[in-house]
Amino acid sequence: MSVSINNIPTWKSGGLLRAISMFNQAQPKRITAPKIVATFTDGASTEGNLPQALVSLNNSGLTSIAVGIGSNIRHAQLVDIALDNLNGDCVYGRANYAEFPDFANAIYQRSCQVPQQPQFGEVLNGTLIYKEDRYFYFPPVMN
Repeated sequence: MSVSINNIPTWKSGGLLRAISMFNQAQPKRITAPKIVATFTDGASTEGNLPQALVSLNNSGLTSIAVGIGSNIRHAQLVDIALDNLNGDCVYGRANYAEFPDFANAIYQRSCQVPQQPQFGEVLNGTLIYKEDRYFYFPPVMN
């Protein structure tokens, strides 16, 4: 079976690996800012090794959001790409690309709720802008 977009093979694994590489090379201004990758797809992956790319994605520490567009989407694959986020708030679907502009705000809002994960005792610099929220996660201290 061959799935393509404008005769270009769907290659989610290559896109995910490239995203991981870009995050590894990036030098962000806010080091503790959440690292989020969003995958948009309108079909099943046909190229590369998606399971292997998902292992790399899981090990990267990135938060993954998966968006399926159209009727050829495999929901289970979206859940895999979202790293089995069981509460489902990182898996989205839309019937067509025309719905995307109105939907983009939902993705933006979800990505803004991903908590920063500074090291305990780390000093964070930065200024909140009007009506900006920042979320933090500190793992429980084990005795």
